[in-house]
Amino acid sequence: MRRLLSALSVCVLALVLGVSPSAASTAWLSPAGGVAVAEHMPPTFSAFAVAGGVPTKTSRLLSLQGVGDMVFDPANGHVLITGDSAYGNSSILVTDYTGATVTTITGIAGGGGMVVDGTKLYVARCGWGLIDVYDLGTLTKTDSITAAVSGTCDLALAGGRLWFSNATGSGTLTSVTVDAPHTTATHGNFYYPIFATSPGAPDTLIVGESGQSPSYVYVYDVSGGGFTLLKLSMDMNGASNLQSLAATADGTKLFTASGSPYQGQGFTLPDLTPSGIFPTAPYPSATAVTDAGGHLAVGEDGIYEPDVWVFATDNATPLWKFDFGTTDNTVWPDGVRFTPDESALFVLSGDVNFAHSVRLTVFSDPTKTPGSLTVSAGKATVPYGGSVKVTAHLGTASAQKTVSIYRQPAGGARTLVATGTVDGAGNFSAPVALKRNTTFTAEWVGDAMYGKTTSAGRKVGVTLLMAGALSGAYGRSGNYRLFHYHSSCASGRQCPIYAATVKPSHAGKPVKFVPQRRTASGWSTVGRLALKLNKRSAAAVIFRYSAAARGKAFRMQAVYKGDTANVRSETRWAYIKITA
Repeated sequence: MRRLLSALSVCVLALVLGVSPSAASTAWLSPAGGVAVAEHMPPTFSAFAVAGGVPTKTSRLLSLQGVGDMVFDPANGHVLITGDSAYGNSSILVTDYTGATVTTITGIAGGGGMVVDGTKLYVARCGWGLIDVYDLGTLTKTDSITAAVSGTCDLALAGGRLWFSNATGSGTLTSVTVDAPHTTATHGNFYYPIFATSPGAPDTLIVGESGQSPSYVYVYDVSGGGFTLLKLSMDMNGASNLQSLAATADGTKLFTASGSPYQGQGFTLPDLTPSGIFPTAPYPSATAVTDAGGHLAVGEDGIYEPDVWVFATDNATPLWKFDFGTTDNTVWPDGVRFTPDESALFVLSGDVNFAHSVRLTVFSDPTKTPGSLTVSAGKATVPYGGSVKVTAHLGTASAQKTVSIYRQPAGGARTLVATGTVDGAGNFSAPVALKRNTTFTAEWVGDAMYGKTTSAGRKVGVTLLMAGALSGAYGRSGNYRLFHYHSSCASGRQCPIYAATVKPSHAGKPVKFVPQRRTASGWSTVGRLALKLNKRSAAAVIFRYSAAARGKAFRMQAVYKGDTANVRSETRWAYIKITA
């Protein structure tokens, strides 16, 4: 102890000695004011399993602001994504079907709505008066078409013409022929129009007026240069604030997402007869349907609810749903798409309302029901360097019994812990030594019936190694260290000294010393003092008392409040009695 105290900086001791006395009745000299014990309660980490699982996914932040459009190029296995033209984006991100970046097409300021047609990509350049044409094989620009694209910057191809709005708000619906000399025609005013088309009905154009209450949706025959209204629905089964349209590849069904009601909705084409309701939560913002028409995805601006829902189109019960877990990560309008081969679901989410961030999450096997997979830990917290037994439990009966356990320490990368076969009870376990707060997940590859599955995360907290020691005692009685009363302690001499150390070193970080006094109703906190750990990761306080302390019981504890890497850590209570 003498070696430890000699290492303590003089300024720390001086800080303690310089504190003004509190009331004599407390017998404790500390900064004025107490602190509620509840303020120091540690975070809670569950050590039990949560039923179920979700599709295996990858997720990353994109260098885009807002979302313009997302389209697929099946011939090359590419996904093309633009940002919102209103936020200064000037590129197209190109990924593969796993979400990994292939390349970025630059120099396309205002790029928004896109259309893939065979080997060509058409890109609407909002506010620039152009639709650029790219070769999908080389990803190089081959042409530009004059077109005053504005407003929603959405783009559609139907009847051999590209369709767009020419103004913000109530703009004129405009078309331009794909073939030269690129003849332009206008077709009346629509409020923030969004479009849906399908390869199975190449001469049908579906126009929705977004943001309206009630929602207006029109179905047009645009064959032979015409523009014939087939159907107008002015309420879409009670919908308002239309956000997204998706048609099946055969052109027989349309699905919508609107701010209200809280559900995805299906309609037959071209008559827009209601054909299905898919209950979700507030507020649907995006919808997508597989090319075969068998599965529907609904994205939500789900601040407090699940953000992604997937259904079979013949069943109102979701196959699965997923919550991104934060109020500033919800699905962008029209921000969901199935890959043409149904191997993945692409979801664009982010801070839709403020920062306009964009995160790409790719879910594997989205049209299969996830298996029942959980992960649990034997302890909620372990000391620094300690081990915990982590168990993956597969609740799905399957011939495929191999599972993997992963860990992701705070601030670190996700890595594999172990892979193995579950036992007869469906369990596979592995011991893991920890130095930082760590989240564990389990993965199962799935089988012919069930998709790739990831468990919910299970967090285990890691405490620091903290020790506390009292010096100056002449003896002990039970848990109490005994100290003779010295009147000189009022001026800081011949007092008990309590020192605390923290391992691994947290030099320069604060620890809080919490004194308590025994009263008739229990232990009562009578003060607090925060000190920075010195270069040896140690700090100490002097316990000064008055004559009123004689015969009284006290205790002291040092607390490190915790940080990203470690949970709240503390020393054991040190018990003090001042005798005659």
